[in-house]
Amino acid sequence: MGVVVSPGTGHVNMDPVGFWIYGSQFLNAANAVVPPSRGFSPVRYYLTCHSIELSLKAFLLRQCVSVADLKHLGHNLTKILERANGLGLRKVARVTPPQERELHLANGYYNAKAFEYFSFRRLAQRYAGLPKPAVLGHLATQLVDQLERYCLSDPEDGSVS
Repeated sequence: MGVVVSPGTGHVNMDPVGFWIYGSQFLNAANAVVPPSRGFSPVRYYLTCHSIELSLKAFLLRQCVSVADLKHLGHNLTKILERANGLGLRKVARVTPPQERELHLANGYYNAKAFEYFSFRRLAQRYAGLPKPAVLGHLATQLVDQLERYCLSDPEDGSVS
């Protein structure tokens, strides 16, 4: 007599994994950008900020924040970080006060799409208030590195809250 086993369907939330992977790839792209010999280029800033956004959103997705809720946060790095901190980010990844300050400066440009679209006004103001690229880059690297294990782990292992 044969036995037939019919497994039920399962669900694996791949969103945190995908967001983390893309965050890592944007960071790799940012690190590959050669700074211009003269003038300002927004490319490294944009790629670094996008990496930070995706890494933080990967954490939020792993914490069961819905994609609809992420859309309400938009591209506002300050709000995304605040939400992540409220859900226990500090237990998984450390963001220092100087990094938070630089992220807030970057957010003024990133959330306004100023790293994507040219603005003569910002050029005339010599891009006042830009964040320090090294601090921002270090933050992006920290988030990718420190969130890897958490975002790629099995959600059944528990959350950080």
